[in-house]
Amino acid sequence: MSTSSAFNKLSMATGAAFVALSFTAIQAGSAQAAILDFDEPGLSPGQKVTNQEVQGVRLGVFDQGTTGGQPRDLMIYNSACGGAASHCTGEDDDLFKPRLGNTLIISEDNDSSDPDDSAFGGTFTFDFGQSVFLDELTLLDIEESDPVRVTTFSESGNQEFNFFGRGNNLISSFSGFGNDRVNRLNVTVVNSAAVSAVSYNRFQSPPDFETPPYFETPPYFETPPNVPGAPEPLTVFGSVTALGFGGWLKKKHARKDNKATPKA
Repeated sequence: MSTSSAFNKLSMATGAAFVALSFTAIQAGSAQAAILDFDEPGLSPGQKVTNQEVQGVRLGVFDQGTTGGQPRDLMIYNSACGGAASHCTGEDDDLFKPRLGNTLIISEDNDSSDPDDSAFGGTFTFDFGQSVFLDELTLLDIEESDPVRVTTFSESGNQEFNFFGRGNNLISSFSGFGNDRVNRLNVTVVNSAAVSAVSYNRFQSPPDFETPPYFETPPYFETPPNVPGAPEPLTVFGSVTALGFGGWLKKKHARKDNKATPKA
């Protein structure tokens, strides 16, 4: 194998290894932390968000009952309440938790001017539009005797988890989702409640590796670092051997000529 061929093969192997390492690094770093907390600009207390996308997640609700002949809507509730529990709309001082900001409720009467959570419960649905890892679900005002059913949906199947709340005006959290990727989450409550946040990790699509620029025509394939036109190592060795052999033949013939010449 020539020096240039060996160098080219080494360069190709190094390039392939670099691609593999780069791809692994990108895959490992492709998860992006995200949170649905209903505090994005444009969301205001009393705003109806049923079947709408909020912060990249589509919201829905079912089994929530009706009011005035219409299904109860999902609604944004401001748990800051203007800084005082007595200012909470719907007389819902049990939802007073200033540090949470906006939360999500099932409306009692669909009255956007006076947001109030329903005492009849229902199922909140969260469609992520892609596979994600769930980190934590945070709820507010789940009574201690009230069960919460959490259902996750994925290509491999569904999982169901159950837990009880911590009590009136308290924050209840759940994080035992495991390591499955899911694309949808259902949260079923049997009484009044608010969803404060859903934290999760979404995955970015890896870059296109079909035609990496370093595979097109790397400059080190065009002009290897060895001297251009240098002979093959075996050729050099052969030339030296031939010269040595030629010299030996000349000396041998010279000795024969000396022996054949008669002495004077």
